[in-house]
Amino acid sequence: MPATYAMAIDAMNSTWCIIFLAVSYFSHKSSTLAVKQTVFVEEGLTVDLSCPFQAVTNPIIWRGPPNLKRYSIDNKINIYIGKLDKISVKGNLTTQMYNLSISNFTTTDAGLYRCETILNQTSKRHEIEVHLEVSPVVRVNIEPSSVVEEGHNFTLTCLYDSNTNESVIRWKRNDKILLNTQNRTLSVINVSREDAGKYCCEVANRIGIGTDVINITVLYKPRVMGHSNTLEIESDFEKPSFISFIIASGTKLNISWTIFRGGKIGYWNVQDIGEEIFNVSSTIFPLEKSHLGQYSVRVRNKIGGIDLNIELVGFKVNVFPSKLICNVTNVIELTCNVSQYITSNLSNIWIHSYDGTEIRSLQGSIKKRSSKLQIPSCDYRDAGTYRCIWKSSTIVQSCSSTIHVQSHPVLTSVQTLIHNGKTTIKVRFVSFPPPLEVLWFYKDTIVSKPILSVGKSLQKTGVKVQIKTNTILVNGYVTSYQIKETKSPASAVEHYSCKVRNIIGNLDVSFPELNITRKEGLRNNTSKTAGVDGIIHWSIYVLSGVFFTVVVMIITISVLSDRELLQKCKFK
Repeated sequence: MPATYAMAIDAMNSTWCIIFLAVSYFSHKSSTLAVKQTVFVEEGLTVDLSCPFQAVTNPIIWRGPPNLKRYSIDNKINIYIGKLDKISVKGNLTTQMYNLSISNFTTTDAGLYRCETILNQTSKRHEIEVHLEVSPVVRVNIEPSSVVEEGHNFTLTCLYDSNTNESVIRWKRNDKILLNTQNRTLSVINVSREDAGKYCCEVANRIGIGTDVINITVLYKPRVMGHSNTLEIESDFEKPSFISFIIASGTKLNISWTIFRGGKIGYWNVQDIGEEIFNVSSTIFPLEKSHLGQYSVRVRNKIGGIDLNIELVGFKVNVFPSKLICNVTNVIELTCNVSQYITSNLSNIWIHSYDGTEIRSLQGSIKKRSSKLQIPSCDYRDAGTYRCIWKSSTIVQSCSSTIHVQSHPVLTSVQTLIHNGKTTIKVRFVSFPPPLEVLWFYKDTIVSKPILSVGKSLQKTGVKVQIKTNTILVNGYVTSYQIKETKSPASAVEHYSCKVRNIIGNLDVSFPELNITRKEGLRNNTSKTAGVDGIIHWSIYVLSGVFFTVVVMIITISVLSDRELLQKCKFK
């Protein structure tokens, strides 16, 4: 053995002999434990641990993981711990203070560190708990199951471990944020097919982000994609009509006909076009007119079933626009098209109706398979439903458009009512759009507060309007005002007027020479003056009758007397 190496071994043995004696010495002294510190270190960084004690006559000893092994005495490192490339002691011989430095910190370096010495015959210890800061470790739990039937509920819980406080908990579905909150649970109720997919919980701390993903499968009954459960198909006799639906289903489909009108029906072809989407198709072969109409199909999977309706029509008719709101005096223009599917000759007519009552028939301008209807300078009487009818030798098809005409309020009737000595004026009218304000005037002076909404003085009611030769009951309004004067209501009424306003214009109503309606019970409530006048009138009538009767009797007696006298003269 070389002499130099032997000398080094002897020196090390001597040093650690001194350490052993020092430790043995510490163990026989009373000890005091300083306040423990906690330190967090990011992986790969260097951490410096400070010892608050100053060595005067006794050494400073550093211990660390695992199991508080001796790392150093003063500035001398224990070569047997295997961390010479990571551990160093930064000593200050002047102050006799020694700090431990650990570089490239990893999980094996985390744990309890202690510096210790003897001061005034007392063992002093300072402990430091060093943790490795790591990204959160996340796990998502689900109740009751990751496979859920449509209409049921499920709850996700985000469980995680993080040795530092988390800053954000975020829920995502199919990479889109659902919740950005500190809530660890996510509940989904009344689950639908759209709730299926990958759910992810992200937990972030200042080191990084931890995630966990769970896949939710929703079992649901078949669903029609793209349109309603009713399909209208044009058809011609003795030609096949092709039917096709796009169906969403998580499981295999079974399809069967449930209602058919007598046409020849084909089998159902089911084609999987991916992502739980299927194309189902078949044919109907009508032979005669009775084979047109509704056919029905039931589509089932393991969860449930739906009914699909197929309306077999000879040809299609559509009206544009299907709904129109126009202002008074504007031109109404409707276009009615018939499909090109049918080849036979067709005739066309328009029917105008209001609330189910037919008003008139109209003829449109026909060009090829299109009929255009124009109504110039429209007013409220042109509102209603316009049905476009196309007829062939065997089939009649129609389509409708609803027209609303915005106009100033239109008067339908006025009425003066006397009841219990009180006179009330009523005005009935139609207004679309609704009235905004009603005012009552006496000799052009406002006598009522503005009526701005439906209430006691403005009520919705049915009113009668005359359209062509038809009287139709429609939705309207009635406003009323009670006159304070009662002695001569007829003369008082003519000084009153009423104005109704909507966003289009105004209606101004006057009341000259109105017929006054008296309700029953008026005689029992008339004034004393009216009663005396009635008695006088009756007395005059009776006396006149008596007088007339007396005069007639005198004349009759006189005539009879003259006849008797004449007869006597003849006999003589």
